[in-house]
Amino acid sequence: MEKQKVFSIISTVAIFLLFEVLTFVSFGLSNSYIVYAFLGLFVLILLVVAHFQSLKGEGLTNLLIFIIPILLFSLINALSSLNTATHTSILLRILIPLGLMSFATLGYLSSLGNGFKISTAIILIYGGLALITLISYFATMIQYVPFYTLIYGNSYIYYDGAKSSLPIGQTAYFLMGFSIREVTVDYFSLYPSVLSTSVIALLFISPKEQTKKFVLFAVYAFIGIFALITMPTRMMILTDVLIAISLVVIILFFKGKIKSKVIKTTLLVLSVLFLIAFLILFINAQSSLSAFAWLRNIIESVPLFNRIFNTNRLVSRYNTILDGCLNFGAWLGFMPDTQFSAALHYDFLTNSILFDTILFSGFFGLVLFIVIMVILVKRIIKYVQVSNDEVMIKSLVIAFLLVFFGYSLINYDSQPYVYYSDLIPYYQHGLFLVCLFLYGYVYFKSFPAKVITKEEIIEDSNLVEEEAKVDEEQNN
Repeated sequence: MEKQKVFSIISTVAIFLLFEVLTFVSFGLSNSYIVYAFLGLFVLILLVVAHFQSLKGEGLTNLLIFIIPILLFSLINALSSLNTATHTSILLRILIPLGLMSFATLGYLSSLGNGFKISTAIILIYGGLALITLISYFATMIQYVPFYTLIYGNSYIYYDGAKSSLPIGQTAYFLMGFSIREVTVDYFSLYPSVLSTSVIALLFISPKEQTKKFVLFAVYAFIGIFALITMPTRMMILTDVLIAISLVVIILFFKGKIKSKVIKTTLLVLSVLFLIAFLILFINAQSSLSAFAWLRNIIESVPLFNRIFNTNRLVSRYNTILDGCLNFGAWLGFMPDTQFSAALHYDFLTNSILFDTILFSGFFGLVLFIVIMVILVKRIIKYVQVSNDEVMIKSLVIAFLLVFFGYSLINYDSQPYVYYSDLIPYYQHGLFLVCLFLYGYVYFKSFPAKVITKEEIIEDSNLVEEEAKVDEEQNN
């Protein structure tokens, strides 16, 4: 019995620390993946010690199936050729797999902990997001004014006669660690974009019966949406429209206005269209494959196709990456043969986690990333069907994951700093670690809860009595 009490106390402490870590990481305090990884690993050790007996049989099998793709993906990133080229420290390489697996496993095991409530975790995650967004927004407005991205979109700042590397309309100020730094608007807008998904909660909370919670989520939503409205850019407007559409679909689904069959069919159609477009883009980018020269000629001869697959600003970057990804040395990530300015930017970055994964992790890493995303989508579908979580929680979890990955698919800036170079791959970003936590939680909750029979209850009670007798005999 004493052992059970000790394990129960450890579990309670672990869950308390888990809530603190989620808030800490969402707020981005320290802005250090190394710190995040150590914190996540420490809490995970406590949780495993407290619930080691639960990790057996089917539960252990499900955990291994869940964690193996993440383990392989994180190991590839740790061994990446790009990390070698950019002189990534040995400590950081070691912590890449440990940190990613820790947060994913914490999500999986969190439901076993004493006192864990996903509703509390969600409030704390959004709270951290709201705080860093608010601080950074005020820091930006102190320097500029609302709608400065439009008013001064093409203006530049001069320091000692030197022209800034980016126009004012593409820069913002953000709390990076313990200081305010100049970053790109693309990096800044990730936070209010994800934060804006909290508006969904207002449609599932009664303002009369749950006034405090309603006001809290209203504040979260206001901060996120207001920041997006007053700092518009072309890409931000595009992502805002996509976010709005996504949130409307999620709301209509959970309100029963759209059937699950329609959602599944739409996802299937969109996936097939995306796959076809990606294959065409991939083949078209391979300048060394003479067998597909006819396809490249057709694309170049049709202005619309040429615009879509060759000449627009986004695709031109993607083609540079895809053209070199099949080379033997690029299978575990690579440094493209493009201009690089050590003082400013990595010019080869695409601002898309899909294509940047090829840079960071190579072809094998891309395959594993896609596998993880496919598993996540399947588990989300099961989670919606079998989980007993309230509708508001389900909608917020799905919206958080969808908006983070959707935004990052076209607009994640891995080199956010304006005046010096410091690569922050998406897998080292605090919000990605939060997504891994939610992924693990969704995975665990996507399996039907085991029904405990009367015989099992009697067996467990007998086992407890036998342990108590043994302890009493040892004390005597």
